[in-house]
Amino acid sequence: MEALMVLLAILLQTLLTITTTTTAQFDPSAPIQVICSGDSNYTSNSAFESDLRSLLTSLASSAPSNGGFFNTSTPDNTVYGLAQCRGDKSPTECSACLNRSASAILSQCPRRKEAVLRYDGCLTRYSDKRFFSTLSTDVTQILINVNNASDQTVFNRQLGRLMNGLATNASQDASRFAEGEINYTDFVNLYGLVQCTRDLSGSDCLSCLTGSIAGLPGCCSGKQGARLFNPSCYLRYESSPFYAPVSPPPSPPPPLPGLTSPPPRAQTTHSDGNKKNSSKTVIFIVAPTIAVLAFISAIAFCYWRKKPKKKVPLGGGDQQQIQSAESLLFDFATLRLATENFSESNKLGEGGFGPVYKASQSQHI
Repeated sequence: MEALMVLLAILLQTLLTITTTTTAQFDPSAPIQVICSGDSNYTSNSAFESDLRSLLTSLASSAPSNGGFFNTSTPDNTVYGLAQCRGDKSPTECSACLNRSASAILSQCPRRKEAVLRYDGCLTRYSDKRFFSTLSTDVTQILINVNNASDQTVFNRQLGRLMNGLATNASQDASRFAEGEINYTDFVNLYGLVQCTRDLSGSDCLSCLTGSIAGLPGCCSGKQGARLFNPSCYLRYESSPFYAPVSPPPSPPPPLPGLTSPPPRAQTTHSDGNKKNSSKTVIFIVAPTIAVLAFISAIAFCYWRKKPKKKVPLGGGDQQQIQSAESLLFDFATLRLATENFSESNKLGEGGFGPVYKASQSQHI
C-alpha cells in the first residue's frame, strides 16, 4: 500500500510539472532539459565558482573512462556533481557531450548554486547540497513526435509491454540502462530506451521509470515517438531505430570443418624451465627410437648366428681339384707300410717336425 501511494505521488507530481515540446519545436543542438534552482546565487570569481569549474572539468574528463558515469564532490564538500552519458554512447561521443555540457550549464544557469542540464546524449548536475542516491522527479519534461500511429490501440498496448519490460531490466542492471524493440505490425517495430542515474538503487530506478511510463497515456497516446525525462531518469521510444545496439564483443569464429589446430612448435629460449621441457621432448622421441633399433639389431644378430657358414676353399683354386682336410689324414700302420718301415733308403731329409720319408712306389696309399 505504501509503495502504491509513493507511485501515485510521483505520477501526480509528474503530471503537475510536465513541460511538453513537440519535435517540430525541438532544436537537436540545444539542451533538452535545463533546471536552474537553488536558494541562493554564488558570487562571481568566488571560491565557490572556482570549485564549481574545477568540479565540472573533473566530471567531463572522468565519466567517459568510467563507463559513462562519475559523481564526486570538492575536497571541502562545497559542491557535489554528477555526470552520466546515455548507455549507447561511445566514450568519444560521451566526452564531446559532457565537455559541451560543462560549458553550457554555466551559461544556462549563471551563478546558480544548483542546476541540471541534459542533452539527448548526456546529463550534468551539480548542487551545494548532497543529492547522490536520492530520487528526484520534481521537474518532468516531454518531447513528442507529432505523427500518429495507424492502429493506436495495438500501438499503445505494445508500447506498454515494451517500456515496462525495459524498466524492469534497467532496475536490475548495474548500468541502470536498457534498450530493446517489440513488434508493432508485420513490417514495423517499436524501439525503446530507458535509463536512470547510476547512483540510484534498483527500487528507486524502477519507481522513477514506472512513474514516467504511467504518464505516457495522458501525453503521448498513439504518438509514434516521445521522450520523457527528469533529473533521475530518462525514457524514449520511436517507431524507427534511434540508438546504437549495446551488445557484448563478438566471440571468435569457430574453426573450419575438417581442420584442426596444428601442434605447438617447440620454442628455444634461455630460461631453465623451457630447457627442461625441451629435454623431456627429446627423451620422449629418442628413447622409443633407440629401443626399436636395439630390438631389430638383436633379431638380426640371432639370425646371423644360426645361419650355416660356407666353407671357403684354400688357395683360391677350383674346389673340385682340392681335396678336403679329411683325405690327408692316414693312420700309423699305413704310413709305416708305405715307407717300408721308415727305411733309410726312403728318407728325404730332416724338417722342423722330424725326418721326412717318401712313400715307396710299390705301395699305394
